Amino acid sequence: MLKSGLGIAPQLVRPEAKLLLCCARTKLDPDLVDQIQLLVQQDLDWLWIVGMAQQQKVLPLLVRNLSYLECTQIPSDLWQYMQAKVRSITLYNLSLTRTLVKLLPQLEARGIAAIPYKGPTLAAAAYGDLALREFVDLDLLVSEQDFESIKEVLRTLGYHLGSFSFSWSQNYVHEGTLVNLDVHRNLTQPYFPFRLDFKALWQDKQPIQLMDQTVEHLAWEDLLVVLCVQVAKDAHHHQKELSKVCDIAEVIRAYPNLDWEKVLARATAWGGKRLLLFGLCLTHDLLATPLPPFIWQKIKSDLVVRVYAKLVGRHILSEEDVYSSRGKLGMLLRGLMLLESPLLLSHSNQQLLSHIILARFRQKFGYSVLVMLNKHFDKGSRNPP
Repeated sequence: MLKSGLGIAPQLVRPEAKLLLCCARTKLDPDLVDQIQLLVQQDLDWLWIVGMAQQQKVLPLLVRNLSYLECTQIPSDLWQYMQAKVRSITLYNLSLTRTLVKLLPQLEARGIAAIPYKGPTLAAAAYGDLALREFVDLDLLVSEQDFESIKEVLRTLGYHLGSFSFSWSQNYVHEGTLVNLDVHRNLTQPYFPFRLDFKALWQDKQPIQLMDQTVEHLAWEDLLVVLCVQVAKDAHHHQKELSKVCDIAEVIRAYPNLDWEKVLARATAWGGKRLLLFGLCLTHDLLATPLPPFIWQKIKSDLVVRVYAKLVGRHILSEEDVYSSRGKLGMLLRGLMLLESPLLLSHSNQQLLSHIILARFRQKFGYSVLVMLNKHFDKGSRNPP
């Protein structure tokens, strides 16, 4: 049985932020409907809500759910703007999808094995509707060998090198349509412990239907790992986008029969166990996404994951350019997140780290969080690793 989520993060006391979190999903249960109906009765800053929804790329979900609930509290001119914006997003999504289904056979015919992820395939598979997940470019995963050979192939198809080039990722832009295409052989910078195994991804790939065409897509277990790593990488670089947390939640919702043992095994084999647990913990905290008890137990046993997820979740809907993870505590946690196993720290060092984090949290978040962490440490000292 899946363990129930903790609910919307209590730190996000602003009602506008709570409303966004309630609406940032494709399915509403009765409790969420009640929460939304209570929230919209308040004197809300609708300009803030719409601006943040656009920034976090969850405007389509917000509009869909408020429309479903026949919310009449939104100023009419703003509501018209929201609907027009969603129509524009839908049209662009369809255009990118047509580009993708045309490009993949062209690459295959030229000997390039490519798997799309995020973008159209994610929207279709997890959200069930291309209009519900805003995306602005296309992303492909390729092998180490094809990462180099695809450059010439794309050149013949009208693409030129784009604005960024990294050892693990290359941006291309189509000369005619200006579509951005990002090609990846890995998901993270070399200093991350994560190393993607494209051969394993290709072996387990699954077909899905996209605009009446069959395209290859990541197996759902692999997709979940990839999405969690993406969220962890973004957090490391002070980037915040609620839609990427929603992606994790929607995959879990859409595929209740996920092989969680395989998810954990994949992440561990690729050096991304801690990154996986962070993404799941953040999604659980923000969106009340249910997790299997054994996964939740692993999250509970990793203090760094829990504290870092709380720190990031506290500020994900903040108006600040970056959340406070730039502080000393954030720097410490970001560094520790790159240590793949908490066992790399000796028990004595874990206890020292405990006291450092406790002192910092007492200053930053107050007594209630301190009590929670003290309970964790007391349990840990009675049951050392």
